[in-house]
Amino acid sequence: MSARPQAMHSTPPIAEDTTAKGVDPRSASSTRIGRWAKKESASALSDYSHKNIGWQLAWAAGLGQSHPAQKVDLHIAMQQIMERDPWLDEEPTSEVEQAFAFADSEPGTVW
Repeated sequence: MSARPQAMHSTPPIAEDTTAKGVDPRSASSTRIGRWAKKESASALSDYSHKNIGWQLAWAAGLGQSHPAQKVDLHIAMQQIMERDPWLDEEPTSEVEQAFAFADSEPGTVW
């Protein structure tokens, strides 16, 4: 019997600028995210990680295509927990969809 996905109790805390307080922002972010993750179950964190665009890109290029596993690009992956990005979290509005369609309607330029 497979376990049901665990619901997250919360989302990672957004990084705040701590440089004015004399605190290394990387250290402050690590501490804040570690405290958040400590409250979650391993199953919930695993489910959360599979929603990560960095993980999804690595999966699609590697094991998802029966190829060797690919490394997760941590610059992409860390966006999920370091900042809120509406491009990753929200469905595009009709206005944005129209802008995408218009931008993609031209044949482009070969480099």
